[in-house]
Amino acid sequence: MSRFSVFPLLTSVLLLSPAGAQTPANPPTPAPRSPEPVQHLDQFVVSAGHDPKTSFDVAQGTLVLAGEELHRLTQATLGETLAGSPGVSSTYHGPGSSRPVIRGLGGDRVRVLANGIGTLDASNVSPDHAVALEPLLASRIEVLRGPSTLLYGSSAVGGAVNVIDNAIPDAAPSGPTRGAVELRAGGAARETAGVLAVGGGTGRLATQLNLLHLRTDDAGIPGVARHDAEAPGDQPRGILPGSASTTSSGSLGAATFWDGGRAGLALSRFTTEYGVPTGEEEPTTIRLRRHRLEGEAELTRDLGLLRGAKARFALGDYRHDELGQDDVHATFTNRAWETRLELPHAPLGPVSGLLGAQLSQGDFEASGEEVSTPASLTTNGAIFLLEDLPLGPRWSLQLGGRLEAQSIALGNVTPGLPRLAGYSARSGQRRASLGTSASLGLVFRPAPDWAVAASIAHSERLPT
Repeated sequence: MSRFSVFPLLTSVLLLSPAGAQTPANPPTPAPRSPEPVQHLDQFVVSAGHDPKTSFDVAQGTLVLAGEELHRLTQATLGETLAGSPGVSSTYHGPGSSRPVIRGLGGDRVRVLANGIGTLDASNVSPDHAVALEPLLASRIEVLRGPSTLLYGSSAVGGAVNVIDNAIPDAAPSGPTRGAVELRAGGAARETAGVLAVGGGTGRLATQLNLLHLRTDDAGIPGVARHDAEAPGDQPRGILPGSASTTSSGSLGAATFWDGGRAGLALSRFTTEYGVPTGEEEPTTIRLRRHRLEGEAELTRDLGLLRGAKARFALGDYRHDELGQDDVHATFTNRAWETRLELPHAPLGPVSGLLGAQLSQGDFEASGEEVSTPASLTTNGAIFLLEDLPLGPRWSLQLGGRLEAQSIALGNVTPGLPRLAGYSARSGQRRASLGTSASLGLVFRPAPDWAVAASIAHSERLPT
């Protein structure tokens, strides 16, 4: 995969004496210089608690992709971007749809987040459903396991993947305009992509615009796709039929900053049309679109017993159609919202940590001849905590807990009532669930840049 990026460049020049040129007999000896100290910069896991932490401070296997490493590893889908990471693989149901699998757990046992809030799509329903976000727009990707996943829901029993794209600016503007352009081309699918990110602002107001367009052809393969006895006889040679895709994504966000905090909003749209390689004579194509409104607000000053507060919310409208040659085979929709509040508290003796609450609701429907998933309205509420207890200069104890309640109402929408209005909007049966999860982690640092950690957890994943 070749790659061209437009970023500020740092260039060093080595001057060589040309052949045959005279050099001084006694060249001047440069003054001795003391070697500069080597600084090791850890990557911060900003989503895993009340304070920024490094991988040496958390009691679980944690992966952070950012900067040049993220640029080098980014692929067209989230699953393929993370597939080469330790403990992470991919569902890979074709080049257009690929969801992460963490230590053998996938589907609704791995929570995929966009800026700390669920993606509000239908990617957990089937492996051929794409995750409704674009890795090429990400500024960092965090893979979390262990106690910190209790912050994000019982569906994170296998882990959580948080994709941060800076759609809402997280820092006050340093100048009127800044930006980057990236162009990509190459690969077995002859991928071409363009990314534009422009930000700026004046005073205490910052804005951010992200745009992307990506296109792939049918992937090149050796020979034909199917070799079994029932394979079509007229298969094209050298390509995987039905694997092409076209994706467009964009977001516009703004944030305002003051001495004690910040607040911002962003509106984004994601569309993609991709093939699902089945090896059958009739190809299947999925046409997907998602609109999303998200907001963040943060207070950084002390509020009595609290050290601040952070609130997030997102509202999503998702739909995708599975298309045959002449008709629509199935349609999936999900109108959902999610909000969460995190309250880091002042130290209670040696103990520091945070309390939080989360509330979400999703109105899901599926229709079509091959669909068996019932329509449902799911409401979920939870409270959680994550605490740190230092046990001397080398030891620390991490505690996590979550209490989660959920109700699912099945059946059709009751006529005349608005959707997302509560259980009265569904006329079928209702199911309620209550789950508790807890974790305990221990971190030992025997020497600088070394850490040994162990954790034990009890998790209950509520049904979907």
